[in-house]
Amino acid sequence: MLRPEYKLNEIFDFKELANLFKHFTVTVGLDVALYDAQGSLVLPFYRDQKASVCSLANNCPTCQEYIKYGGEKAWELGEPYIFRCGCGLIMCSSPVAIGDILIGSIACGPVMLWEADDYAGQELDKNLKAMGIECEVDPGSIQQLSCVNMTSAAQILYIFVNYICREYEKSARQKMEIARQKDTIAELAKKGNYSCAYPADLEKKLILYVQLGEKNKAREIINSFLGEIFSYAGGNLDIIKAKLYEFTAFLSRAAVEAGAPLSEMATIRKSARFLSKNIEFLDVCSLTIEILYDFIDIVYRNRLKKQYNRHLISAIDYIDQNFRKRLTLKSVAKSIYVSPYYLSHIFRDELDTTFSDYVNSKRIEEAKRLLGERSYDSKTLSELVGFNDVNYFIKIFKKYTGTTPSKYIGAR
Repeated sequence: MLRPEYKLNEIFDFKELANLFKHFTVTVGLDVALYDAQGSLVLPFYRDQKASVCSLANNCPTCQEYIKYGGEKAWELGEPYIFRCGCGLIMCSSPVAIGDILIGSIACGPVMLWEADDYAGQELDKNLKAMGIECEVDPGSIQQLSCVNMTSAAQILYIFVNYICREYEKSARQKMEIARQKDTIAELAKKGNYSCAYPADLEKKLILYVQLGEKNKAREIINSFLGEIFSYAGGNLDIIKAKLYEFTAFLSRAAVEAGAPLSEMATIRKSARFLSKNIEFLDVCSLTIEILYDFIDIVYRNRLKKQYNRHLISAIDYIDQNFRKRLTLKSVAKSIYVSPYYLSHIFRDELDTTFSDYVNSKRIEEAKRLLGERSYDSKTLSELVGFNDVNYFIKIFKKYTGTTPSKYIGAR
C-alpha cells in the first residue's frame, strides 16, 4: 500500500503561519521558522533580519543537519526537543508529523542559556567560521533565556503544531473516506441492483453499535446501509434522496432517544438539503457521509447518558460470525454465558425483534449478496447461508424481499 504524501503548504496556511510567527517573536523574543523534513528552511521570521544568526547562516548544510536531527528527535520523543545547534547555541524543535510520517518541524531560537561573556563570543565566532560563515556576531544581540522560559516557549509551539497536525489528519481521513464512499456509491448506482427490502434492521444495529461506542462497526453498518439504499433506488436520484431523507429523520429521533440534546441536532437537520431540486448526485454522496458521521459523533458523545447491554453486542458478533451454522437461542446464549430467557429479552428490548428474526435477516442479507455475484439454485443457496430446509428458506426469503430467490435473480 502506497504511503500518502503530505505537503507543508497543505497542512499550514503560510500567510496565517507567518502572522503567527510574527506575534510569537514579538511576544517571546525568539526567531522562529518552519523547516521541511530534511532541515531546509521553508518559512522564517526573524527579530532582526540583519543581526539574526540563522539569517546569516542562510540555510547552510551544517544548519540543515542539526535542524533535521532536532525535528527527528522531537518526533521520536513525542515532545519538543531542545538541542545545541551548529553555532553552539540553543534551539528547540517541534515535529510536524501526520501519523507515522514526519513532514517537517518548527524550530525557535537560537538563544543563550548563559551569560554573553568574552568566552561565549569566542566560541560563537569559532563555530561560525567552522560552518563557513565569515562574519562577526555580537553575543549580546542573541536572546538570553532561562531554561524555564525556553521550555515554556517550546511548549507553546509544540501545542500549536500538534493541534494543527491532528486537525489536518482528521480532515484528510474524512476527505479520503468521502472520496471512497463516492466511488462506492457511484458503482452501486451504475449496477442498479434492485431490492424491495428496506434495511430497518440495519438502522437498529447502527444505533446499538454507536451507543455502545463501537464506532468502527457502526461505519461498517453505514457502508451496508448505503449499499441497500442505492440498490433499492436502482439509480433513481429522486428515490435515493427520499430514502436518505427518511433515514436521517430516523437518525434524529434515535439520537434524541440516545440522550443527545436537541441543541445538537443542527447537523442532522442538514438533511433538508436532500429535498433541493438542484442537488446533484455527487453532492448527495458528500452530504450523506457528512450527516451520517455527524450522527455517529453526536450519539457517541452522549452515549453515557443511556446505558446499553454489551451482552447483545457479544450475541450479534457471534451470530454474524456463525450464521451459516446451525444456531439456536440456547446455543448462542451458552456461547456468551447468559440464559436463553435473558438473551431473548434483550433482543426484544434493544432491537425490537426476536432472536430468530435477527438470525434469519442476517442469512437473507447474505443470500442477496451471493445472488448479486452469480446465480444459485435455491437448495444450494439455502445451504450456503445456513438454512437446512430449502422450502423454509424460500418462504423466509420471500418474507424479507417480497419475491422468491429465482425471481430475485431475474430482477437484478
